[in-house]
Amino acid sequence: MSPSDEQRRARLERLRGEVVGVVALAAVIGLIEQVGWDVIQAHEERLVRHALERLARIPGLTVYGQPQEYDLGNRLGVLSFNLQGLHHALVAAILSYEGGIGVRSGCFCAHPYMLCLLNVDEREAAKVQREILGRDRSHVPGAVRASVGMYNDESDIDALGDCLTMIAAGQQRGQYEMHPETGTYVPAGQVPPPFERYFDLEALLGPG
Repeated sequence: MSPSDEQRRARLERLRGEVVGVVALAAVIGLIEQVGWDVIQAHEERLVRHALERLARIPGLTVYGQPQEYDLGNRLGVLSFNLQGLHHALVAAILSYEGGIGVRSGCFCAHPYMLCLLNVDEREAAKVQREILGRDRSHVPGAVRASVGMYNDESDIDALGDCLTMIAAGQQRGQYEMHPETGTYVPAGQVPPPFERYFDLEALLGPG
């Protein structure tokens, strides 16, 4: 039995979505080989050391993971943190809108570990799950995550530290609103961008 036109189209759609990713992967592998893994690792260790020292000076900020005095060679260039009294999504939004700094917030696809790390008990976790099923993500626990790589330098770390210091002092310029359905904060009066449409080939290419 030969495949239908719809089946052929679905197969091609899946392949088309991976072409850019394959090309990007090849380019990154070539760059790593050109620069050298040892050089990249040393650069990331230097940035992480600088970041840990800078973030340690911010009042109310907790960094998760190994502290500075441990072997940085066993720590990736990833820093997860929270600011006392502030929702992780709010901190991420202010960093983005006012600092131009891209971070991620939430549980990072590691929900069981994050619940343990943040001391969220089973009763509270079940309550949040019920709220999510009711399309309310406003109380989802989590943290903020910033990553560094070979494309960053110390000035990027300083910009992150300066913006977090501003947030910790309550000196952000804008007012932000939580959108419960997405669990994100946006400047007052705005609506969250429709991110799901950015990856919808049907919407981008149209029918046919």
